[in-house]
Amino acid sequence: MDSDFQPIVHLMYAAYNVTKPKTIKHIHLGSNVIQEEGARLIGEELRNNMTLTSLNLGHNQIGTKGAQYLSYGLKDNTTIQRIYLEDNAIGKDGALHIAEWIKSNKVLTAISLGNNQIGSRGAKYISDALQDNMVICHIFLEENRIGDKGAQFLAKALRNKTTLASLQLANNQIGAKGAHYLSSILQNNVTLASLTLGGNQIGTKGAQYLADSLRNKETLTRMNLSFNGISATTVGQLYVLFQNKTKLVHFDLKGNDGCDDVGIAASFQIRHNKKVVGLDLQSNNIRDQGAKYIADALQNNTTLTELDLGYCDIGEQGTKYLADALNNNKLFSFDSQTLTVLYLGHNQLKDEGIQCIAHILETAVILGELSLNNNDIGEQGAKYLADALNNNKTLTTLILENNHLGNKGALYLAQVLQHHPTLKVLELQNNQIENEGVQYLADALETNKVLTSLRLDENHIDDQGAQYLAHALETNRNFKYLELNNNKISDWKAVEAIINTRAKQNDAFNLDNYGIGDNIIELMTSIFRKTNKFTRISLHSNKIGDRGAQLLASLVKNSTTIITLDLRSNHIGDEGADHLADALKFNKTLSTLKLHGNLITATGAKDLANVRKNRTTPIQLNIAGKNIEKTKKI
Repeated sequence: MDSDFQPIVHLMYAAYNVTKPKTIKHIHLGSNVIQEEGARLIGEELRNNMTLTSLNLGHNQIGTKGAQYLSYGLKDNTTIQRIYLEDNAIGKDGALHIAEWIKSNKVLTAISLGNNQIGSRGAKYISDALQDNMVICHIFLEENRIGDKGAQFLAKALRNKTTLASLQLANNQIGAKGAHYLSSILQNNVTLASLTLGGNQIGTKGAQYLADSLRNKETLTRMNLSFNGISATTVGQLYVLFQNKTKLVHFDLKGNDGCDDVGIAASFQIRHNKKVVGLDLQSNNIRDQGAKYIADALQNNTTLTELDLGYCDIGEQGTKYLADALNNNKLFSFDSQTLTVLYLGHNQLKDEGIQCIAHILETAVILGELSLNNNDIGEQGAKYLADALNNNKTLTTLILENNHLGNKGALYLAQVLQHHPTLKVLELQNNQIENEGVQYLADALETNKVLTSLRLDENHIDDQGAQYLAHALETNRNFKYLELNNNKISDWKAVEAIINTRAKQNDAFNLDNYGIGDNIIELMTSIFRKTNKFTRISLHSNKIGDRGAQLLASLVKNSTTIITLDLRSNHIGDEGADHLADALKFNKTLSTLKLHGNLITATGAKDLANVRKNRTTPIQLNIAGKNIEKTKKI
């Protein structure tokens, strides 16, 4: 639609809404670009309306003249309780027109004139108009450059208002002097729940004025003093003053240099918001002081179940604050809702900090997931954790990725794994673990029947380490998922794929074009012999020889589920064919065996053909090997 016609359409829409039956109570025409002509039409229609209680014309560019039209149209209206005219460029003269209407309205409870450039003079007009209003609850005058003078006018008008619940004065160039004026409102008011002064210049002195006036007030639930040039010392004093005000849930101090505003805000959420069960503070750089604020709040919190402090740079001291708080906290009692997930990754924690975390593990009765990835934990830190886990009966997930545990650290954890009753997921990526460390873990897996997932990516494990794991998992039927990528294992992708089949529900298995040899087939058959669920196995284009064929033949011989086996383009010769032929004498379910592209000669093909003739159940054999001159299907 041509932009020149848009205002006309919006005018028609506005007129239609206002001329609806006179029983209408709410009109919302925000962001319709009705401009001053639209305001004139609406003003005319409102002259006879005595049912409307709420009018929203925000973001419409009505200007000063439009404000005048509205004021004239509303002069006899005695029913409107809420009017929203933010972002309309009405200026101080438009504020005067609106003020004239306010004087005649005795039921107005909410007015929004934000971002209208009314200045201190416009603030005076509105303040004077509100002098006799005894029911005003919500005033929104943000971004109007009212300055200290405007704050003074408002303070005088609102000082004795017993109904005021919220005052929004953000971005108004109010300084310490203006904050002093406003503090008089706070001293006498017993209903104010929300005060927003963000983006002003009240500074440390102004903050102290406000703090003194609020010292004995218990009604505030939200306070915003962000970006006001308040010193870190004063922020700390504000925190101490307000920390026990049980209704103050949202306290915003961001943008005041040097203060841990996120930590303070989180502290108030944890302390006073009983609905908060999860708190994500990741990547907020709260440091140790912010951790202290949070720790203070945690001491009496009984609702928080998940806390994420990843990438927060809390360090050793911050960890100690948290540990002390949690160890003395009702969170870990048997009869209350408790913390189940704790993320502390990327926090520069060393072994000493981990010792503090270990104490949490020892006392927690329901902590289920602990993430300590990307810290600086060494073998001593691993020992602290292992010792704590000996007394822990609840942890199910432990994430230690990107630390420095080494073989000794793996040993400590392996010793715990042998008997830990609940740990199911262990992540040890990039921890400088070698074959020795893997052997410790593998030995533990032979007796552990609980762990289902182990990540060992990006360590220093070679084929020997993979063999340790393979051997252990031959007897461990509960293990489901293993990650080995970016190690020194020649066939790590195949090893992963074979082991991870335990977690898959489908009945087909495919390792085509993996380049695997007989050693991997040995692992595969030992595991498949125990799962016994696959009906179709495809292994074409690999390096499987006679030994591998013998292992597969052993699997097929006693299988009652496999119906298709694809071994095309491998290195199987007559010896392997003979093993497969022998297996077919006993197997009654295999219906397709593909051996095209191997090293089977006419002798091997004849052995298979003879078995087929004597078999009671039909089978399709595709043999055409590389050493047979003519392709044949038998």
